[in-house]
Amino acid sequence: MKRSILLFLLAVVACKSGSTSSPVSGAPSPNLPGAPAPRQAVERFLGAAKSQDLQEMSIAWGTSKGPARDQFERTELEKRLIVMQGCYDTDKHRILDEQPGDNGKRVLRVELTKGAVTKTPRFTTVKGPSDRWYVEDADFAAVTALCKR
Repeated sequence: MKRSILLFLLAVVACKSGSTSSPVSGAPSPNLPGAPAPRQAVERFLGAAKSQDLQEMSIAWGTSKGPARDQFERTELEKRLIVMQGCYDTDKHRILDEQPGDNGKRVLRVELTKGAVTKTPRFTTVKGPSDRWYVEDADFAAVTALCKR
C-alpha cells in the first residue's frame, strides 16, 4: 500500500503546481487563482496544504494554462491534492531564495520542516493567464520523508 502511494506521489511530481496571494496583504485572494508573484504562489500553496484546503490548493497549483482545478477531472484532482497535502503540510517553512528558471519560470528554494525532519525542495513557478503565477512543480522527490504515513 505504501509503495503504491509512493508511486502515485511520484507520478504527481510530473504534474505542475500553483499558488496565489493578494498583492497588498499577502493573504490569498479568494476570487483569483494563482498569485501576483512567484513567492506568493508558493506561500499560497503551502498555506493551503497546512490548512488542508484542497480547493485553495487546486487554484495555487497549475501550469501556464491556469489552475489545476481547470485541467484535471475532479476525482483525479482530489486524489493528487490529498497526496500532496499530506506531504506539504509542515510545521514551518521558509523561502530561502528565488532564481530565474527556464522559459521565464522562477525557482524558489524552500526549507520545509515537519517534526525533526527538514527538507529543501525547489518550487518551480510559472506565469499563467492574466499574469498570475502558479506552483508548477513542488519537487516531490525531495519531500517524500515528510509525507504522512
